[in-house]
Amino acid sequence: MNAVQVYIPTLQVGALAQENGRYLLVNVPAGTHVLRTERIGFRPVEQEVTVVAGQAVEANFILDEDALALDEIIVTGTAGQARRREVGNTVAQINIAEVAEPVANVDNLIQARAPGVLIAGQSGSSGSGSQIRLRGNVSVALSNNPLIYVDNVRIKSEPYSLGARSRQNRPATSGSPLNDINPADIERIEIIKGAAATTLYGTEAAAGVIQIFTKRGSTGAPVWAAQMDQGFNYFRPWNKGDREPFNFHEPVLRNGWRQRYSASVQGGQGQLGYFLSASMLDSDGGIETDKEESWSVRGNASFRPLENLILQFNSSMMSQDVVNTRQGNNVTGTVMVTNQEYWGPTSRDEATLRTMLDRIAPRSTRRFISGLTAQYDPIPNWSNRLTVGYDLADLRGEFEIPYGWRFADAEKGSRERQVNQTVTKSFDFVSSLTWDLASEWRSTMSVGAQGVETDEQDVRAEGFDFPGPGEFTVSSTARRSAAESRLRVITGGFFLQNLLDFRDRYFLTLGLRVDGNSAFGQSFGLQPYPKASLSYVLSDEDFWPSDFADVKLRAAYGHAGRAPGAFDAVRTWDPVGYGLNRPALLPENLGNADLGPERTAEIELGFDAAFLNGRLRFDYTYYSQTTSDALFAVQEPLSNGDWSPQLKNVGKMKNWGHELLIDAEVLNYQTFGWNVGLMASTNHSEVLSLGGSPRFAPASTVRYQAWIEEGQPVPVIRTNWVTNYWEKAKPIYADDTIMGPHWPTLSLSPNMTLRLPGDILLSGRGEYQGGFWINNIAETAALGRGLDMVMCWDAHDKFDSGQEEELYAWEWAKCIESGVYGKFVNPGDYFELRDISLTVPVGRFVPGTSSAMLTVSSRNLWYWTKRELRTGHPESLEVQINGSPIIRQIGEQLPPSSSFVISLRATF
Repeated sequence: MNAVQVYIPTLQVGALAQENGRYLLVNVPAGTHVLRTERIGFRPVEQEVTVVAGQAVEANFILDEDALALDEIIVTGTAGQARRREVGNTVAQINIAEVAEPVANVDNLIQARAPGVLIAGQSGSSGSGSQIRLRGNVSVALSNNPLIYVDNVRIKSEPYSLGARSRQNRPATSGSPLNDINPADIERIEIIKGAAATTLYGTEAAAGVIQIFTKRGSTGAPVWAAQMDQGFNYFRPWNKGDREPFNFHEPVLRNGWRQRYSASVQGGQGQLGYFLSASMLDSDGGIETDKEESWSVRGNASFRPLENLILQFNSSMMSQDVVNTRQGNNVTGTVMVTNQEYWGPTSRDEATLRTMLDRIAPRSTRRFISGLTAQYDPIPNWSNRLTVGYDLADLRGEFEIPYGWRFADAEKGSRERQVNQTVTKSFDFVSSLTWDLASEWRSTMSVGAQGVETDEQDVRAEGFDFPGPGEFTVSSTARRSAAESRLRVITGGFFLQNLLDFRDRYFLTLGLRVDGNSAFGQSFGLQPYPKASLSYVLSDEDFWPSDFADVKLRAAYGHAGRAPGAFDAVRTWDPVGYGLNRPALLPENLGNADLGPERTAEIELGFDAAFLNGRLRFDYTYYSQTTSDALFAVQEPLSNGDWSPQLKNVGKMKNWGHELLIDAEVLNYQTFGWNVGLMASTNHSEVLSLGGSPRFAPASTVRYQAWIEEGQPVPVIRTNWVTNYWEKAKPIYADDTIMGPHWPTLSLSPNMTLRLPGDILLSGRGEYQGGFWINNIAETAALGRGLDMVMCWDAHDKFDSGQEEELYAWEWAKCIESGVYGKFVNPGDYFELRDISLTVPVGRFVPGTSSAMLTVSSRNLWYWTKRELRTGHPESLEVQINGSPIIRQIGEQLPPSSSFVISLRATF
């Protein structure tokens, strides 16, 4: 068994077992020592070993699975660190050692692996990121993205702000900061999903926290590892039916070759431990011009200069270059062109399509993340930890239309350049003191402070009309404009927490975080966030049958916030030009001295249980969140001047749901095993108050149909609807009808693993998201203008041949009477077969290795949607729609790509 830590605690001497279970400890002094083994998901085992000078000693261990892992250490959301038995809220943990398939990025690693965690891919374009939601939306006006930490270092959490201003130059997709981390460097990921668990992170943590822990060194002989992935990316049909399933894209689609090479070494000697890694990715997209190239290096080191002081240094660099075919709401995008016949009937021929491919959107990202942690324990029960971190994210993009290009009303060409740089600096200090109150009572008092400073700069230059053909810069154009934005946000706070422990089975935690933020209004002041949690290990009681089940009951309550934007509280003016060389200022933001954060209060109730000696496991959680002081844009009276709507803390809304994890070991024989599992979660929401306004639309109601309305989900789809959708009859319209929630209310993820003779593993995982409605912009833009789409060809054939009685009501509405209808929503329910993998041990066939595994894996092999959705995919998402954080729309994007990969992993 690999990834087992074997060490002597008193000597700080240890090693990491290889995949064949062998380990070696060197320079162990003579005498009797306690040898300890640990691995996540298994019970620790200790054994006394007597070492005689000059002789080797063999010690063997058998590890039993620990279904609840109550003594496992949790870091995220706790003051320093805590055992799982002490934590009163749910913490989702993903261990990379348990992931069979080779994952392309961290988004894929998280997807469908934890209940309550919703990951929706943006598109199949190279370098595309994902939308991440933990228990749905907690804000209408602000971001709903969780905070991201790497080894306790705060990093950029928001998607990269990439996008041209002109409609001809808009890019295909935006990248995810998560995907700048090499998956092969990760040891585990911890996810906390709501305010009950994120209180200690304060003003910015209401949407949850994701923390990535990278691999570290261990004392012992170096362990080398290498991995090689070879495969290809491809697209599945995204039009229903036999007619043009790829929407005229077949001439430019391909099986894009994908290869990744990575290597690492971890080990240590004496007081030094190290982990070093390097990785290279070269991936061609499923459309001819898409490509991603990247490399990354990482160095983690730990050093113990004193017996009670440990220094840990973590640092990584990443370089990524992406080329995208233009997609989305872009008149040069291939999907928009083929959907709408934008340039007339010739838009769908191969020559025109290849002309569109010439308009690529290259971008480059450079990332540097570094952190230093000092752990000082002056006495056994007093620990102190200080982490300082630095994250630099540098993004550069360019978009160009050459001189003489005959499309998009840009015959003389245009060019845009963007440089975006975000620097995040952070520090985190926590001090914890534990003492015995009585014979069975213990108390742990913790105090701490955190500070985060984010500086972001964005510069864009755009020019139109080149003097002629050739290579030019923006300054070569006849008409130029530029835009620059700079923002700096500082958050600081301190916290107090006490953990009361009775008989190592009853745990009460009380805490308070107090925060300040530079985005608060001048009159607002500091903001307190309280927390309380209970944990009870019921199965540790004397009356509990020891062979019946392991059970832990838990409850938690806490507050967290979401800070307003950097300039939302201050009065701002829009500088404009008036006439010739005459600068002027126009009113923009009035300012609000009382502006503060949105506050989310959450209660969690749940239990963890393992039956039949751990063969059947249940984790259940009920949660209820209420966001008060919700920020909504309120229009100022015209008597105050022509100001833009001002954010005010006037709203209130609620989220609630259930989360369930079931893991069952159905069969367990020496040469055969069968495990099945299911993750299920629900999420419902309701707007409780809008501060006096019954409803409003965060975006254009004609285009998106997404409304914020009292008594309805956040947001709700409201549109004109065909009540007899699947009847062969003229349509019957119900105007301005509430259809239902805009975000999934039910998520299911089944998984299965078969262990076959020879330790061969066959595993699979699927994901269903349902119970929601989604707007299809591709339909709205084309059919709403009376243009032709493949989905309407059958309807046109029936109509033209006089078979009107064979037309469905939806065909009348969308294809024949499109000018009347013009608004298109669909049930968003879908199922994706996320991955199927076959893993075979091949160590005996690979000379020089201690172990080797060959994995054949396919991702996104098959999907299903309801029959109402005729074109597109629920994960072909429009990028940054109107800047709104709560709207999820099917855009004119390529669908999620699929992949087939063969991977060879070996250790030496």
